[in-house]
Amino acid sequence: MIRTREVIAILDASSPHIFPFVDRARREGRFVVIAPQDVKSFIVTGTLVYASPISPYTLMKRANDGPNRLSRSEDGLGSDQESRE
Repeated sequence: MIRTREVIAILDASSPHIFPFVDRARREGRFVVIAPQDVKSFIVTGTLVYASPISPYTLMKRANDGPNRLSRSEDGLGSDQESRE
């Protein structure tokens, strides 16, 4: 888990413009792969860049929902798709 307050940016992995940034993070040892699945987004913090299999849209939605997301999940009201990602 990454705390929302630590996130500087969530980048779409399909954008070719971010690869120089990602390559530099790899060379500097600041790159972490969260899961060995297809990378859909990069989460940038002050110290690391995380490669994530979760879409940037889903990550932004989860970040914007904040604590409300947890209470919905506990009530069983969260969608199946959201729990799978």
